[in-house]
Amino acid sequence: MTTASATFLNLPADKRERFIAAALEEFASHPYDTASVTRIVAELGIAKGSVYQYFKNKFGLFEYLVSLATEREMEWHEQHPADPGLGFQDRVRAMVVSGLSWALLEPRWARVGLRAMEQSKEPRLQALRKMQLETGHAYTVGMLTEAVARGEIRGDLDLELVASFVGSMFTGGLMDALTRQSGVELSDLADDPDLGRTLSELHLERVVDGALVLIMQGLASR
Repeated sequence: MTTASATFLNLPADKRERFIAAALEEFASHPYDTASVTRIVAELGIAKGSVYQYFKNKFGLFEYLVSLATEREMEWHEQHPADPGLGFQDRVRAMVVSGLSWALLEPRWARVGLRAMEQSKEPRLQALRKMQLETGHAYTVGMLTEAVARGEIRGDLDLELVASFVGSMFTGGLMDALTRQSGVELSDLADDPDLGRTLSELHLERVVDGALVLIMQGLASR
């Protein structure tokens, strides 16, 4: 459910997009706790009170941006679907490569999405982070359970533990490996999206494959 008011949604498209662009820049550049509505309105040249006609508060604005980031990423995955007939390893590989490809293509939106996973003094953001972690964890447990049923991975594993490990590796862990090897941080990409061109698809796939080798050596059915 959107946190934007009818006033915001009824703005002319160009004004709405300009506002979203300024807010996106602010939250991509700063953690939630230090992001500033004052800087957003200064960039736009509008009254601060306008923001609170559009959104109830700063968190409402941030939550709206996170929802847009999620929608954009889901649309990307729908346009680049993995073959449903793939086995566990190839399915994971396709999903992760697709996700990293989107992050390189839309670094500012990806950065905002990752902001929702950062620690914060804002209790509502902590709750949002917990919800997203639990959703991702449940999805991973489901994938692992299906793989066990198909005999693709061992059945003597604690799938809750494995899901936590795999989830960590395929979120921050892989992005960290990718940026370390390339010398390009996601924050750098948010400032200059053209830097993404330095990260070839082959390099991205090589990082993912390296992680999968480590995981599958422990998970593979024997």
